[in-house]
Amino acid sequence: MKKVFFALILALVVCSCQNDGHIGNLFGTWSLTEMTVNGQVPEDFESGQTTWNFQNNIIVIILELPHYEYVDRTGTWEKSTSGGKKQLILNYTHSEPNIAPGTNLYEAPTWLGFPKNEVFSLDYVKDTGREIILTRTTDSGDKYVYTLKKTW
Repeated sequence: MKKVFFALILALVVCSCQNDGHIGNLFGTWSLTEMTVNGQVPEDFESGQTTWNFQNNIIVIILELPHYEYVDRTGTWEKSTSGGKKQLILNYTHSEPNIAPGTNLYEAPTWLGFPKNEVFSLDYVKDTGREIILTRTTDSGDKYVYTLKKTW
């Protein structure tokens, strides 16, 4: 009986380790360690307070708040190369029945300066597999720089 129980536990552990969501070095959790807007750190930015989580084509960005509270936003992503530039395309226009596109869970994380209810791109500056630096310039000319470090 003990052997059957051990075999069952082992099978559950092995089978739950991978669900075809592995997407290369982007897979996992990344901590936002630095963020600037036009070269300045935003007043309310705290290093490590926001994580970016990638699996399959889903991105979940989580802002940790005091007292074990958090805000999470879900979108989809894809990598692209445009004009020789490597880009990360983010989509925050998803919806569900009775939920308008780009709202609630699918609202863009505006604390990062992301536009609401849009598909937009971030340009890669650096990608070592352990650190990623991304930039985005808004229509009004504001330049955002995001530095992410792999945590898992």
